[in-house]
Amino acid sequence: MWGRRLGGVLAVIVALAAAVAVLAGRDLSPDVPDAPLVPTRGATRLVSLAPEITEILFALDAGDDLVGRSALCQTPEEALELPAMGTAAAPDLEALRKAGPTRIVVTPVGDETKDQLEGIAPVTVLRLGTPDRLVGAVHVLGRLTGHVAEAVDLATRLTDALTPTVTEASPRVVVALGVDDIAKGEVWYLDPQTLHGRALLAAGLQHAADPTTVGRPVMSVEELVERDPDLILVWTSETRPLAPERLAELVGAFAEVEGLRAARAGHVGVVAGPETFAQGPGIAAFVDAMRAEADSLMAR
Repeated sequence: MWGRRLGGVLAVIVALAAAVAVLAGRDLSPDVPDAPLVPTRGATRLVSLAPEITEILFALDAGDDLVGRSALCQTPEEALELPAMGTAAAPDLEALRKAGPTRIVVTPVGDETKDQLEGIAPVTVLRLGTPDRLVGAVHVLGRLTGHVAEAVDLATRLTDALTPTVTEASPRVVVALGVDDIAKGEVWYLDPQTLHGRALLAAGLQHAADPTTVGRPVMSVEELVERDPDLILVWTSETRPLAPERLAELVGAFAEVEGLRAARAGHVGVVAGPETFAQGPGIAAFVDAMRAEADSLMAR
């Protein structure tokens, strides 16, 4: 019996050491609390007011600790069985008080909102938005729920999934956020500095858009032609499979742009599905979908 207990203690020590090693140098929120590293499992009553935080908690097998979730949550399905308690921007304070959480976890909110939430329970603010911050949030949530070993495992898998695999020969891509504005002479594109923009590099794809641009991620069709991407991938949250007519509409929108090499070569594709918009561990679906579509187009 003592041997088994000692083995369990050693496993926790090893997991903690790994967590510290991975956390070193990570860009974490300054609002990370001084929480117990390994609280008793099941002792916390959490409310997550951000879909990506909810997703992380379920990926850590800590979903049972949740007593409420963001109204914006879509995945996993089990999360939808929990009561919605508003969002980080507009929390349902009455529902939160009734739920009696021991901690509320959110993405950045205004000072007034944070004060309101702290009047109900301690608040943990996690800034995501980059692969490093996502991995750091996994470790913080593992500490808060006692799922430290699970956090180390998930963080390792995410780090592997989001590690850039770009080479000089990688296709140059513009990821278009729909096609509605092409008729106006504009293309909204995936900002290279966002979480998904950085994750695109893990699919082995380069951004044809300027990665240093500040402001709205929109370019003129003239700039699109000038940048001459190898591929154009239209990214939509529409549920797969898309009807053939819809696919033809999305792809065909770029055929009207004169001088666009990617359109002439048949190198315009579509990546669809709400799951590809996940900002938590599900972002691996985005990487896989982008890589698969790019490989399919380049094989033509």
